[in-house]
This record gives sequence, structure tokens and C-alpha cells, in this order.
Amino acid sequence: MISQGQITGIIAGGFALIILGLVIQRWHIAGIGIAIALIKFQLGTIPLCALLLLWDTGWINKLKTLFIPSAFFVLSLFLYPAWPYQLVRTIVSNPLIPKEAFRSGNGLVRLLFYSGLPPYLLNYPNKNGFVCC
Repeated sequence: MISQGQITGIIAGGFALIILGLVIQRWHIAGIGIAIALIKFQLGTIPLCALLLLWDTGWINKLKTLFIPSAFFVLSLFLYPAWPYQLVRTIVSNPLIPKEAFRSGNGLVRLLFYSGLPPYLLNYPNKNGFVCC
């Protein structure tokens, strides 16, 4: 039985299968690892893209690893065809940064301002972390 918080270990195991499959060049093992790592795609997509882009093998072999996850994707569309619509509806109705955060100066905008990153992002000549006039 899996309780809350234990899915991260399963995703890490999926990444271990991906690396094992890529090292021994067994593309079906890497594909099974991708399918496991993308169980929670919010957590697994960015590391998976980085891993596939940075791994030193040909693009044909990288595409071979995506055969099993694409088969799982098509199977999921046959079993429950409305899940992409439901996912988009949930993301649109619950935005990551609400509009009030921009008006009141809360949230990510305030964190970005106080972190000292804007001088580095905007290419100011004085890179000491303060934006001055």
C-alpha cells in the first residue's frame, strides 16, 4: 500500500530504470522507466527532458525509448478519453500564480524582487543585487 509521499521513491526508481536502460542500451527497459517516472508528470517531465537531451546516444535510440510510454499514453486515451480535457480545465481554473499576487506585490514577484535576481536577468552594469535609479 502506498501512502502520501511515497510516490517520489517510485519516480526515482523509474529514473534508475531509465539510466540502466540507457547504459546497457536496452531501450525497452528505459521506456518502462520513462512510463514509471511520468506517473506524476509534474515532477518527472523536466528531469526526463534533461536526461534525454544530455545523454550521449543517437536520436533514433532516444526515440526508441519513447515507444512504450507513447503506447501507455494511447491506452490511457482509450480507457479514459476525457483526462486531457479535465487536466486543462483544472490548470485553467487553478492558476499557479493568481492575479492578486501581481496587484498586491505578493508571491513570486516579491520573491524575485528581493532575491537580487533582476540585475542579473536584466543585464545591469552594477551586479550587486540592488536595482537603483
